[in-house]
Amino acid sequence: MNPPYTSISGDWHQLKGRPVGNIDPYYFVIPFLVSLPILAISALLDIQSRQVNSFIFIPVVAVGALFSYEDGLSWIVIASWVIIFLCAFIPAGTVYYPLAGIIFLVSSILLFYGDQLALFDSIMVAIFFMLGVGERYFGIADVKALIALSLSFPFSYGIGYPIFSLMSYIFIPVPFLLVLNSSVLGMLFIPYVYLLNIRNGNRSGGYRLYAVKYREDLEKREPLKYKVSSYKGEKILIYRAPFTAVILLSFIIAILTGV
Repeated sequence: MNPPYTSISGDWHQLKGRPVGNIDPYYFVIPFLVSLPILAISALLDIQSRQVNSFIFIPVVAVGALFSYEDGLSWIVIASWVIIFLCAFIPAGTVYYPLAGIIFLVSSILLFYGDQLALFDSIMVAIFFMLGVGERYFGIADVKALIALSLSFPFSYGIGYPIFSLMSYIFIPVPFLLVLNSSVLGMLFIPYVYLLNIRNGNRSGGYRLYAVKYREDLEKREPLKYKVSSYKGEKILIYRAPFTAVILLSFIIAILTGV
């Protein structure tokens, strides 16, 4: 069944059996050169202060929209992703934020049901957006970074050679690789938090992921790195992982290796 609009990829290219975006450097290098330094600056700010001005990703969205359209991405797909990026400026703690995510997901299914790549990438973008609800899992800057990168790199570009032979036969879009790599790399913070618990005298564990035993001096000394919460009636501190740095590493891995 054909989608109700021009296909996401009007002109596929082939590389080692995989469908990829246009491998002409014109379509890839400029978005990459815009995205990489902005993401690097954001990661540095996140590590230093846990505060990232999410307006910094607007140039990534603008350049990504232009070059993805040039590379064959439908304007309807681009418009819907730009809209959901703008919706990420809605306060994440209000009911309007998840409502916008649900509307985006439903409309994507209705519009892109006949185009597997457009639908798959849109579902990934919807997942990124919904993980920002209440900022319980992702910060809003993280959400905007992931959506902006998805818009700039919706295809697989085959720039790097896949390190697993399986990747030579399976086409995996960059947005999926971003969430997969980010999830794996994000787990690296768990041993660090475990060591913090040991240092704080909590050897028994039992807390949630990224949670450490409450210490008033730790809260006062590094208020930006920890958020006060509770677990089974006990006050704890939730470690705010610099997830933008994780996204930066995930992005580099996804683009250069195809995994």
